[in-house]
Amino acid sequence: MKLTIFAATGGIGQQLLAQASAAGHDVTAVVRDPRKLAQAAWDAVRVVEADLGTAASAQIESAVGGADAVLSGLGARSFADADAGITWRGTRAIVEAMAAADVRRIVAVSAAPIGTVPTPGRPEPAEARSRRRILHASSLRTVRADRVPSPVRRRCAHGGRAS
Repeated sequence: MKLTIFAATGGIGQQLLAQASAAGHDVTAVVRDPRKLAQAAWDAVRVVEADLGTAASAQIESAVGGADAVLSGLGARSFADADAGITWRGTRAIVEAMAAADVRRIVAVSAAPIGTVPTPGRPEPAEARSRRRILHASSLRTVRADRVPSPVRRRCAHGGRAS
C-alpha cells in the first residue's frame, strides 16, 4: 500500500513511519526538518520537506499524489501552537491536497494531552479539555467540509474517546 505520513518526525509520526516501513508499505514521509528523521528511514522511504503552514499546495499535492491513504500525526505541541491553529490549518492543507490528488482516505492520530487533575502548569484542566475539544472539532469540520469520508470514532481502552 502507498502511504503518505505527515509529521513523520514527531512522536506519533515516528511510530507510524516505523510500523508502515516494517510492514513493507511504500511510504512517503512529509517532514519540516529532514535532519530529525532517523538515518535508517532515508533508505526505506521517500522524504518530502514541507512546512504545512507555508508550503505551496503543489508541494503537498506531490507528497500525497498516488497514495492509497494519508496518515497524519500532526498536532500542536503547546497551547500557543494550538491557538495559532497549527492542527486545523495543517489538516486543511493536507485535505485540500488530497482532494486535488483524488486521495480519499485519511487517518489522523493525536495524543493531545487532556488531564483532569490540576497541576502547577495547568491549574484549570477543564478549560484545557474544552479547548482541545474545540480544536479537534475544527479539524474534523475541515475533513468533512472537503468531502473526505467521515472519521470513525472509537473508545480507547482507557475509557477516553478516540477519533
